[in-house]
Amino acid sequence: MNFFHFIYLTHFSKPADERIIYRAIRSKPPRLMVECNIQRGVRMMRMLDLVKRTVTSQNSFEYVCTDPFEGRTEIDGPGLSLRKTHKLISQLNLRHRCIPAPVEVGIMHLSRSVRNVDFLVAATPNLDWLASKGALLASTLTTDATVFLKAINGTFQHLTTEQFQQMVNTAVTNAKTTRRAA
Repeated sequence: MNFFHFIYLTHFSKPADERIIYRAIRSKPPRLMVECNIQRGVRMMRMLDLVKRTVTSQNSFEYVCTDPFEGRTEIDGPGLSLRKTHKLISQLNLRHRCIPAPVEVGIMHLSRSVRNVDFLVAATPNLDWLASKGALLASTLTTDATVFLKAINGTFQHLTTEQFQQMVNTAVTNAKTTRRAA
């Protein structure tokens, strides 16, 4: 990746809220990246292209994604097929795993098979899963992990592991309060 492409990604690419993700990859190359909901795969390919050029050894990096793929609903929006996703990532010669499942089920699979996640991107259409599965995802993170969570307003929020854990705890507390009121 040349200098101008990096400048484009971090300062001029659309959507603008994803620029912080690209800057974070460049400043602190991840070893294990997890992405929940890859959608059309544009962000995924941009992130992996940056990773490929910043990671010193491709054997030390792994990418794991969870997405409904062919099982997408209208709420999930348009997206790639599992086969197309695998083919795109394979062209970059990076270690990867794709988990075909809705967000909550995918997070359960991730929590059983992945540890020491140091870069998380969760671009889900809603945050309902935080109360039920957020703690499982938080348990896979390293203490200095970089977390990007798509907020209710549709922009990415940069969080530390502690902030993400606090957000999960708040969601759990709110869910318990809502259940008691019902």
